[in-house]
Amino acid sequence: MQDELREMSRREPRFRPQVLRVTADAVQVSPDAQGRILIPERMRRAVALGTEALVVGAINHVQIWNPETFESVTSATDEDFDRLIETVFA
Repeated sequence: MQDELREMSRREPRFRPQVLRVTADAVQVSPDAQGRILIPERMRRAVALGTEALVVGAINHVQIWNPETFESVTSATDEDFDRLIETVFA
């Protein structure tokens, strides 16, 4: 992801402020003895993450979502999803 952001920032100067915003909020975390990670409070607030989180595979990385937000975003795209599946598996 770092390489992609670096390249995007280099190719498209208009994206530099957004890339900076993403990277400025990045933190390195380590799993505890049970394999859990602690999501920093400022990140939890930024995405309205409550007591539950949804970890979603996204091809080459994972995303952490508020479950309600994820449902709202993905349910609104059912028609587009059907078209995507038809295109990919045609």
